[in-house]
Amino acid sequence: GRKPTFPLERMLSIFTSIMGQYGTILSRRDDGAPAVAHLGTEILFRAVSQLRATGLLKVTGKNGSGDNPLELMHAKFSCTLSREDAKVIAASVDFPLETYCA
Repeated sequence: GRKPTFPLERMLSIFTSIMGQYGTILSRRDDGAPAVAHLGTEILFRAVSQLRATGLLKVTGKNGSGDNPLELMHAKFSCTLSREDAKVIAASVDFPLETYCA
């Protein structure tokens, strides 16, 4: 079947939630919330480009076919990582994947 697609905004929302609850690499703001200031910078777009280059993230549809950040903001993505590989990666960082993926 066809893999579900999602916009960049959804991916960021999920990433921010996961890092806020389980992450240790992001710094914290004074109020204790995760500091996610770099998520809208070239660091984000470089990470998306790296995921695309490794084949783990695929752009679907007409928008976002290039590396133009403005196009990527309107693109839809799909993840090509298998469920089995996701479980291995999640276990390696002690992330409870099964809590979020039925």
